[in-house]
Amino acid sequence: MNTIKLLDCTLRDGGYYNNWNFQDTQVANYLKQINQSNIDVVEIGFHFFEKNYKFGEFAYISEKKIQKYINNKIKFKIAIMFNGSDFIEKKFNFKKKIQSVFNNNTRKISIVRIAVKYKDLLKMKKYLSEFKKKGVKTCLNLMQINTIKKEDLINCIKLIKSWNNVDIFYFADSFGNLNPKHVKNLCITIKKYWKKEFGFHSHNNCGLAFKNATEAYKHGATWIDGTIRGMGRGAGNVSTESLLKYFNKYNYLSSKIRNISEGYFDDLKKKYKWGPSKYYKYAAKFDIHPSFIQELTKDKRYNKKEINKLILNLSKVNAKSYDPKFLNKPSIIKNKNKLIWNSSSWCQSRDILILGQGPSLKDKKNIKIVEKFILLKKPLILSININKLIPEKLIDYYVTCNEPRIIVDHQNYSKLDKPIILPEKILKSLGFKKTYKVLNYDFEIKYNEFRCYKNYTIIPNNISFGYAISISIIGGANKIFLAGFDGFEGGYKLNYEMNKIFHLSKKNYPKAKIMTLTKSKYDVKNHFVSEKK
Repeated sequence: MNTIKLLDCTLRDGGYYNNWNFQDTQVANYLKQINQSNIDVVEIGFHFFEKNYKFGEFAYISEKKIQKYINNKIKFKIAIMFNGSDFIEKKFNFKKKIQSVFNNNTRKISIVRIAVKYKDLLKMKKYLSEFKKKGVKTCLNLMQINTIKKEDLINCIKLIKSWNNVDIFYFADSFGNLNPKHVKNLCITIKKYWKKEFGFHSHNNCGLAFKNATEAYKHGATWIDGTIRGMGRGAGNVSTESLLKYFNKYNYLSSKIRNISEGYFDDLKKKYKWGPSKYYKYAAKFDIHPSFIQELTKDKRYNKKEINKLILNLSKVNAKSYDPKFLNKPSIIKNKNKLIWNSSSWCQSRDILILGQGPSLKDKKNIKIVEKFILLKKPLILSININKLIPEKLIDYYVTCNEPRIIVDHQNYSKLDKPIILPEKILKSLGFKKTYKVLNYDFEIKYNEFRCYKNYTIIPNNISFGYAISISIIGGANKIFLAGFDGFEGGYKLNYEMNKIFHLSKKNYPKAKIMTLTKSKYDVKNHFVSEKK
């Protein structure tokens, strides 16, 4: 049997759920207990090149930052990971960038891993050589292994071998769609052409992470990755707990991490709910990047049926790489289109009622409030997307700019007897035929901006609510009333994004009067309550 080395990458892969914001005291406990478990290597974080204010320090790890966590009593080696794409996409002096990660006086990092796609492999040679100069072990982690043909994999291994700057070859089941037979065949091929050590990084999309990891070991892999409680991108990884138990004959002690596993990381799992599911399994069938599913399943705007529909649509495009623009799509304005709707004065001096789909509109008392308001004010009524809570006869216009929602709803647009206000270019980009009445109002997404123009709007995100507010403001609405915009529990991200729309619209258009008829967690005046008082 092989000499096994277990690598725990919880602080690196697990960071996809909490943006690499781990508590200092809990990190200290984790490192203490993982050291006692006799784990060989701890991958303590990423080093991303582009700064993001949401990300914690384990997304930008360096030897200087490691010093406050690591003492001289540790037995494990420390690794960090770089994304190969960062070297290619960012323009900078890579030698200086690499140097900034290391501290020659207090060397802590022993291993550097570069995660790379097959298409970028040729460009990695000089970066690997630079790391070798720093005296660290180098790992090349080849992602999306299932998409690489056998002959290409062989040529890839031969090429890396000729470079003489890679110590450990890793392959990753990025989509979590390998099975033990696939893993066995890959290991046989790798072992035939790669005479040094090689390792395996599994994902649990289909619930096979543990079986695949142990199969890799049986057929030559000497490095196996795990994370506490399986915490990792998408469905997560094989759990370190299960690996420690399986390989206990090599003096690994799973009992030593029980406290941190059953305490801090169990709490994180209850909060973020990673793990295999039917959505991850369905997406794995189409080689869809798991981050799409991670985002969709935590987005409370979509029900189960709609998530499946979006996964099916992702299967029709190249979704192997995660692109958040698909779920929050910025667009380029083309004002030359003569068919773009001129929205100025379309609702001049009229009250507008914008309807969301919050649970408050299921409440009979709230429905009576809305009905009474409609009778008294006779507003123009805009429905955000197709609203099943409100009869179509009450709605004057449907409004949307959200591409995932358009994918879900578009088949029902032709059944509507009312106009739909949306950016027509989204329909064209998706290949949907226009068989219904569309008022083509364009839009562009720019972070922290909100501006209304007669033919288009600039909004900070792709939430259709901001699009509807823009149309109402530029159209000359008297007052804008809301119903069914309840907000989300637990400080959900959409609360922040919605409030950004409220704040920016108030800042840039202070004369616009926006208020809600139903209770809301958003920063908006409650019209009904204030009138009652």
